[in-house]
Amino acid sequence: MNKKIFMGAVLIAMTLLLINSVFAAAPTTTTIPTQEWKGVFPWNVDLSTYFTDPESGTLTYTFTRTDTATDITVAISGSTATFTFSDDDFSGDNKITFTATDNETTPLSVTSNEVILRKEQSAFCDPTDGVKIKIGDIDFDDDDYRIGDTVNVDIENVEASVEDLEDVEVEVVLYNVDENKEIDSWEADGATDLDEDEDDDYSVEFVIPNDEDIGKKDEYLLIVHVKADDESGDNQCIQESENIDIERETHDVIVDSFTISPSTITAGETVQLSIRVENIGTKNEDDVYVSLRDSVLGIDYESNRFDLDDYKDSDNDRSVRFVVTIPETTAAGDYIIQPTVYFDDADETNSGEFATLRVRESTGTTGGSTTPSTLSLTTDTQISADKDSANLHLIVTNDQNRDLTGTLSFVPIGDWAQSLTGQPVNLHAGANNLYFTVDLNDAKPGINSATVSVRPAGNSNFEEKQFTLNFDIRGDETSDEGVVSDRFSFLKGRGAAFWVIVDIVLIVVALLVIKAVFGKKTAL
Repeated sequence: MNKKIFMGAVLIAMTLLLINSVFAAAPTTTTIPTQEWKGVFPWNVDLSTYFTDPESGTLTYTFTRTDTATDITVAISGSTATFTFSDDDFSGDNKITFTATDNETTPLSVTSNEVILRKEQSAFCDPTDGVKIKIGDIDFDDDDYRIGDTVNVDIENVEASVEDLEDVEVEVVLYNVDENKEIDSWEADGATDLDEDEDDDYSVEFVIPNDEDIGKKDEYLLIVHVKADDESGDNQCIQESENIDIERETHDVIVDSFTISPSTITAGETVQLSIRVENIGTKNEDDVYVSLRDSVLGIDYESNRFDLDDYKDSDNDRSVRFVVTIPETTAAGDYIIQPTVYFDDADETNSGEFATLRVRESTGTTGGSTTPSTLSLTTDTQISADKDSANLHLIVTNDQNRDLTGTLSFVPIGDWAQSLTGQPVNLHAGANNLYFTVDLNDAKPGINSATVSVRPAGNSNFEEKQFTLNFDIRGDETSDEGVVSDRFSFLKGRGAAFWVIVDIVLIVVALLVIKAVFGKKTAL
């Protein structure tokens, strides 16, 4: 009887095993998305999120590489897959699949989709070095930043989570993801110590640099990494990152620097104002110019027009200089001067830089003479319309028996030529021959006018003079080779028939002369 019961139990067990093997269901899977490293350790994924066993049994996980790359290593413990990389500077993808297997007598398994493991930023910390330190939060204004904008970053709740830490240092890195390049980095002030379970906040302020690796549409990260030494003297390091939006404008020309030399003068003396402008936009700029105006100091200058290439090219900057004489009547004091650059067809301006000029009260003229000098101006300049530039010959006559210093400005009436401003001149007594080169703007033949101003500089005492000159611009047909003396002007424009008649008359005259000469000899 017992034997029959035993055999029945065995039969039932075998039947159940057979039923289980026939009707057991394989594990299922859902799509595993791309696993992208965000700069945080540990870098892992819980595979149980994407695999399910219908019988709620335990699953065993493995992986298989689907490409030949081995830059990113994979380790699986339980249901957690952890990724590391051997080269901190590696950037790119590795591809794998994961397989989940159940624990049935006859194991069943399922394989996932191809999973991309992606690393696009540099690693500033080793993944095994950050187990004793934590970062709570990275906070900054969620704005669209431009070149030159200031960014204030707060790194909050940096904690010594396991033991005391010494020399805690915080650094912020601006990183271009598309170019896989570090643009620049900034450190928080000073190193601090943290006791176990103590936390502290840190702040970093920086200006978005005008770096060529900041493009128009790239993706950027602020990577924060914190380093410290633990009680054993071993290095602890952790890093985290946040996206930051940076825009490089299409049209953007800035005043990069502005200096005044000398910065302290006496009223009536001359200073040099130097302005450097730079195109930091993504488009070339035409007809850029700089203006400098201050009604109190009698400053009203505008530079020649010039072109600038975009931010990546070497010809994207220009320096402009003005020589300015401060009126002797200027009151003593400090004067703030600010240049302005015009660009994008003069629709936009920038004027960020300024400088201070200190003026001392004038002590009056020296040499015992206060009689102002007067000037006169003439020119014999000839300009050809088919040239890109013209050499101006200006004759400035100083009627006093002493040398003068000043500045000369040439401003065309109309747009036939480029302006010249603040050109320093030294004028001795009598006639002075001054030569300047100006660029022509598609000048047309005919009379064109310009205003020429001569202003005093230094301790020279003469009235500012302004002259209007007329320039006769010649076309190709009035070149020197085509000039004919007025005595023969009646011959100009004669047709071919006229010259045939002239030839016949000359031949007849020649025959008459020959006959007269040889006829007389025959009579003898």
